[in-house]
Amino acid sequence: MRGGMAAWFLLLFVNCSPVVSEAVEAPAHRSLDVRFLGGAAPGAGPVNPTLDSVTSGSRDAYFEPIPESRTRADGGAYWLKIQSLEAPSLPPSAIPAIVVHASRQAHVELFAARAAVPLVTALAAFSGNQDRVYAVPAGIQPSQALYAHIEASGTGLRAAVVSAATLGETLARGAERARMIALAVGALLSVAAASLLIWFVMAESLFILYATLFFLQAL
Repeated sequence: MRGGMAAWFLLLFVNCSPVVSEAVEAPAHRSLDVRFLGGAAPGAGPVNPTLDSVTSGSRDAYFEPIPESRTRADGGAYWLKIQSLEAPSLPPSAIPAIVVHASRQAHVELFAARAAVPLVTALAAFSGNQDRVYAVPAGIQPSQALYAHIEASGTGLRAAVVSAATLGETLARGAERARMIALAVGALLSVAAASLLIWFVMAESLFILYATLFFLQAL
């Protein structure tokens, strides 16, 4: 039973650690104005506008602010307009990047000047999320809007969170998060294996449940 209590305390630490909780969801950068394109505005036209009509800026008047608590009741496609509120002060060698934090199942595309922006990498995150990292193309002015097209699947999903950073610090944060995930998964698998070994010694069926619980937590 003491082994089971220790396992519970470890799980509580992994789930409630402030370092882990900070990595669950990337905060929106304050210098970005991110707006949502919905079809509820009077005279907004079609609910699913064409790519050209959005990226050309002709639909900009129909984008609306995203409340912090907004969730999408149903899956589906939507657009985000991303615009910088201030010119970033970056070192000459730094590459500006846009990070879209969304569920792993979501399909995300970013557009600038009517052209698709290539995805640099997708970084693993907690709670079934991913950080899609895009390098801002050269020649894009700070005041120029970017548009993200997101196809979400599932129900009760929060709208994607967009942040701005440099490519170097984003990749460094992704590597640190990957180490954190590896340590958390390794700890949970170790506790699962320990619970299974204790069951072989004590023949207490409760430890089978502990082993299953922590194995599923690791997955």
